[in-house]
Amino acid sequence: MLNKVLNKQTKPYHPHFHNQLFGGFDQYSVLGAMMAPAINGSVYTYELAPCFTLMEEEVYDLCKKLLNWKNIDGIFTPGGSFANFMSITTSRYHLDSAYKTKGNNGKPLKIFTSETSHYSMKKGAHFCGIG
Repeated sequence: MLNKVLNKQTKPYHPHFHNQLFGGFDQYSVLGAMMAPAINGSVYTYELAPCFTLMEEEVYDLCKKLLNWKNIDGIFTPGGSFANFMSITTSRYHLDSAYKTKGNNGKPLKIFTSETSHYSMKKGAHFCGIG
């Protein structure tokens, strides 16, 4: 049974495999793939994931230098879809902070985005009750 499943799977390690997010085999990625579950790092708090918090701070410091800004803030996301969802949520909250405690309260909201935008924009609108 396992052999049947494995034979029908995509072979991302094949040198001719290329996907929009990754492609081919990289010997260093094997080490990373083994380390990730071994570390089992979550990003809830500094106590649980100091490495990820320190990485964020390093990236922010570099961005401050590159942009010549005095202050900068942000958050790492696990991907573009979640980043889009966060942008919708924070935009809604920025529009009216009562959304955080009272919801849309019958106020109709709209998202202005391209027809060709990522599907996560529509999902984010649904999650936020925008429709």
